[in-house]
Amino acid sequence: MKSYIKVFAFLFLGLLTSVLIYPFLHELGHVFATILVGVECMEFHLLPAPYVLCDMSTAGNTDFYIVGFAGVVFPLIIVIILRLLCRKSIYVDYLTFVIKGITVLACLISLISIILMKFGYEFQEDDVINVLVRTEASGTKKSITILFLLFLVIVVLIKLIKQKTLRKTVEYIIKTPKNSGANIA
Repeated sequence: MKSYIKVFAFLFLGLLTSVLIYPFLHELGHVFATILVGVECMEFHLLPAPYVLCDMSTAGNTDFYIVGFAGVVFPLIIVIILRLLCRKSIYVDYLTFVIKGITVLACLISLISIILMKFGYEFQEDDVINVLVRTEASGTKKSITILFLLFLVIVVLIKLIKQKTLRKTVEYIIKTPKNSGANIA
């Protein structure tokens, strides 16, 4: 396969993952969590903007935390499963790399949102902020939430660095097939 086709394939996979696959997994995580805690999932939308509408009127504080964090945790569970099933695929490596990268960014955005909450700014579209506001979280619960998010960021960043996906992807794109007859001086 020619290098420019490989580059296009990786760019397309990254875009597809960012726009459709990750949002689908994120919202599906919320859906599975609502089933787990026994509340009703009333709506599931992927397009034009992904969201899940749940009836949380009978839910307790723990249920809010489970449903709220499932959107970040579920894609990571899928990453683990994909990595176990498809160890040799560079495309699966790249897909999981993008999902982990988006997860890190989502956690960092939530951490920044928590900090900005102290200054009176509330971002109601952020799942973590929704959980903290709806459960009227105390300082201890906010601290535990911050520690959990930091833990996720650190663990996922370590995995991203160890995986060396970008290096492997570039090597895959630029490698010349052995029987192509091309000489590299």
